[in-house]
Amino acid sequence: MEMRECQRRPMDREVLVQASPTAAHACRLKDLTLDGAYVAGGSTAGLETGAVVSLGISVSDDGGIRRFVVPARVVRTAPGGAGLRLGAMDLGAYSALLNLLFPATPDSRAGQPAAAVTHE
Repeated sequence: MEMRECQRRPMDREVLVQASPTAAHACRLKDLTLDGAYVAGGSTAGLETGAVVSLGISVSDDGGIRRFVVPARVVRTAPGGAGLRLGAMDLGAYSALLNLLFPATPDSRAGQPAAAVTHE
């Protein structure tokens, strides 16, 4: 049964899952939604369902790299991966997440999808 509230977007990018001050897991972000993520690889086998973690993501931003951390809870584990439910985040992290999920296209204007843009 599908419990996801938001549409997921497949991706493949390096992230860091911090399970405690001394336990960090370098993983690959395999898919992302506004409220969840699936991470794979690294040492995700050490993550337990119910654990509170932090998800660290780096994104390109105006020619530089911006890093942000989102609180999360492990909601599912699988061989080689874990599903995370994202917690409350600041506006900067939320904006970066939106940009990852819905990247701007050169043809988009004023928030309209590229297909809706008319050229005069």
